[in-house]
Amino acid sequence: EKSICAIGLSNPAAPNTPLNIQLSQLGEKATVVSIFDSYGRLMIQKRSEGVTEIKHEIDMSRFPNGTYFIKLEQEGNSVISKKLMVLGR
Repeated sequence: EKSICAIGLSNPAAPNTPLNIQLSQLGEKATVVSIFDSYGRLMIQKRSEGVTEIKHEIDMSRFPNGTYFIKLEQEGNSVISKKLMVLGR
């Protein structure tokens, strides 16, 4: 069973624009959404388990300008990695 992911954002993102992440067809697997800065520091992490669909809206206003990486994992396996730039301060 394959996960379906939709990440709604403009890239580069303005700091007042929320990051919308939607995942479906998860098969109730443990799922982790993480955002790291360009130095590898964990900025935010959302965990879900026992659900088949996830919707996260992440407030980007506390993120300084820079490059970030969004990583989606299911049961410890990397599913998707995306690069995100935050500009506009």
